[in-house]
Amino acid sequence: MYKKTKFFNLISGAENSFSWHIDTRIYENGSFKCKGTIQIRDNNEYYQKNKEYYEEYRLNNKEYMREYQNKYKKTSNGREAKMKGSSKQRGLGYMPLNEWKEGDCQHHINDEHVVFIPKEIHEKYSGTSLENHRKLIMDWLYDNDLDLWLILFGVKKDNV
Repeated sequence: MYKKTKFFNLISGAENSFSWHIDTRIYENGSFKCKGTIQIRDNNEYYQKNKEYYEEYRLNNKEYMREYQNKYKKTSNGREAKMKGSSKQRGLGYMPLNEWKEGDCQHHINDEHVVFIPKEIHEKYSGTSLENHRKLIMDWLYDNDLDLWLILFGVKKDNV
């Protein structure tokens, strides 16, 4: 048998409720071999067959799952997923224009774009109409973070 050089997933994907994959080995002489069988799975049917197992697992591992979710929420990916989900739930987009820092919260400058500003500032200008809230935040950005304000309006710093 030839020495294998690579093992990879040749084809995989998901469409509607189905998923599939084909595993392949490539050998030094250039030949290749599909390993195993093509697996096509109806995810809904698979879930229904194993529904009791999943429900029992959730009931028996509530504490572990809660702990795992709390750890994930504190990671950068978890924090971003939470912010994206919050935006989506409110019917808004999530396209960040600056980096998140500790103590910042997201502010939608329009229905798609997000900037991160200090939480105290965001709360200070809340409680007014949406248009007025956004205007007050933009005025604050102009006074305190001119670089970000210039980015928002597409102005190069050299032109100012």
